Amino acid sequence: MSDQKNGNAKKNDNVIKGPWSKSKRKVKIPDEEILELRENMEFAEELNQNLIIQMVQMLNENGIDVAATSFIRDLGLIIEMTKGSIYRSMGIPHPTHEFLEAVVDFNVDDDEKTIHCQIDLKKLEKFVEVSKDFEVDNDDPPEIS
Repeated sequence: MSDQKNGNAKKNDNVIKGPWSKSKRKVKIPDEEILELRENMEFAEELNQNLIIQMVQMLNENGIDVAATSFIRDLGLIIEMTKGSIYRSMGIPHPTHEFLEAVVDFNVDDDEKTIHCQIDLKKLEKFVEVSKDFEVDNDDPPEIS
């Protein structure tokens, strides 16, 4: 130490000794894009949840039986469709996007001011018919061999 004060510092004096990790694995730090995507998805989830809660409360106040099994089943689809819409506006992919593009007809008038969109019920019926082949019976647990 007295050599440093006199200006006669040794070459290895700049080495820091410390209790370093003995692990050979390096800590992976997520990149900024992944962190931003996760933050946006959490925001979308929270926004979607708040929207759905307000909607259900309003429906309940107007006499809709929100505890009915059929309503709860329908609500599951509404939740995912709403989330998909929020995700789309944020540039986040969601499985509902392709579904909606397949069954919703979207037209813009020549004046480019009027937009028309409508579910093509024939396409939706066809989708339901085709999807029956892929139904999963959730009542029976999978067999373990």
